[in-house]
Amino acid sequence: MRAMSKLLGADLASHWKQGVAIVVLLMCGVATLIMSISTIRSLEASQDQYYSRYAFAHLWAPLVRAPEVLLESLAQIPGVVRVSGRVEKHALLDFPDMLEPASARLISIDHDPQSEINGLVLRSGRLPIVCDQTEVVVSELFAQEHRLELGDRIGANLEGKREELVVVGVGLSPDSIYLVQPGMLLPNNRLYGIFWARKEKLSAAFQMQGAFNQVALRVSPEANLDNLKKQIDTILEPYGCTGVYDRQEQESHARLRDEMRELRTMAFLSPAIFLSVSAFLVHMVFSRLIAMQTEQIATLRAFGYSALEIGMHYGRLVSVWITLGVVLGIGCGLLLAVWLSEIYRMFFRFPEILMVWFGWEWILAVSLGVAVAVLGAISGILRAMRLPPAVAMRSAGSQSAPTKSVTQLRLLGYLRPIGRMVMVRMLGNPWLTFFSILGMGLGMSLLILSSFMEKTIEYVLDHQFSRSQRQDLQLAF
Repeated sequence: MRAMSKLLGADLASHWKQGVAIVVLLMCGVATLIMSISTIRSLEASQDQYYSRYAFAHLWAPLVRAPEVLLESLAQIPGVVRVSGRVEKHALLDFPDMLEPASARLISIDHDPQSEINGLVLRSGRLPIVCDQTEVVVSELFAQEHRLELGDRIGANLEGKREELVVVGVGLSPDSIYLVQPGMLLPNNRLYGIFWARKEKLSAAFQMQGAFNQVALRVSPEANLDNLKKQIDTILEPYGCTGVYDRQEQESHARLRDEMRELRTMAFLSPAIFLSVSAFLVHMVFSRLIAMQTEQIATLRAFGYSALEIGMHYGRLVSVWITLGVVLGIGCGLLLAVWLSEIYRMFFRFPEILMVWFGWEWILAVSLGVAVAVLGAISGILRAMRLPPAVAMRSAGSQSAPTKSVTQLRLLGYLRPIGRMVMVRMLGNPWLTFFSILGMGLGMSLLILSSFMEKTIEYVLDHQFSRSQRQDLQLAF
């Protein structure tokens, strides 16, 4: 076995370039799989905790104006657990250093907004109180974009009246994890934010005393949402209800759901391509290696080494590459998961993102990495084990001569000598030709995949703003 260990070291040294390529591809496949699935699990865990702790609503109903006594009727509907009515309006904001018009969605809160439906998460400062001035809690991204500090004043147009809003806190809510201005495609935290103010102040400013224009409901797990929607619509229709919608239609939740759906797709698409290319490369390397070492294998067999020992030698060779690829892939995957979570933190505002490190994706990633490498190497290893000394001493070329049916094809007569040699080689080794084409196709797909998202966004922006919306200015009122 000492001789086999030396041979292993020699093979690793002489084929280090091929080994590096295989290790890198395995690492990329394992890393992207762990990164994607770990990020999905982290987002799902953060979302579930956020929704549960701060009572994310199941149903919403926007309307024109309804008396607060109507909330009791809604609470009596079978299946409804909690009901919350609030005042929700939009207002223009005045920032002296801005040419573009900024706006905010004003949402009313009661004395304990953290325990309400779609509860308010206070990141800094305090909650507004009823006093002579209008105090507000500002959404975190908007405050960061404008570098707002506690005590800053913002001019706002409330129902045609100018009023100073005093910033007393910065907060979040589960219904605004992803915030986009109505009518816009992408978020712009500089031009749009959410302000939470006491209900008494907003009701007085918008003549909504004793009334509400937005209702949110929490329902029991066994409730039928479609039936509840019909009953709520019937009650609220006289008050200008524009239709009850659930979480699947709520903009923030829908954006987060779609992003995780795309991430799930990429979690298996990208690793599948990387691992497929690595399997192809392992197969090519071992096929070539066995062909080059035919005489060496014969010598070892002649000195008494068994077929199992020959197979174990090449198995250890591929095991070294597999181990390096999987270990590096796990490390890179964890680092990328942290990096990707920080990227998502910039767009999806959670109080905290729970990092889920361990799960079935580890077993899946390691199993796939090992499986594809073994799949690529197994045919070459078995071929080496089946070579008896007498047959192994023959040259590789005499074992791969094209068949008579290939050499007698009429098509070859129309080709030049070099083209004829290429065609005979391709047709004489159909499986090698097939896997070579497949490998090149998978390699090209990696190049396309790497630029797919950027080109897609460029196309969407061009179509939206150069073809669909051709105006230079847009006036909304």
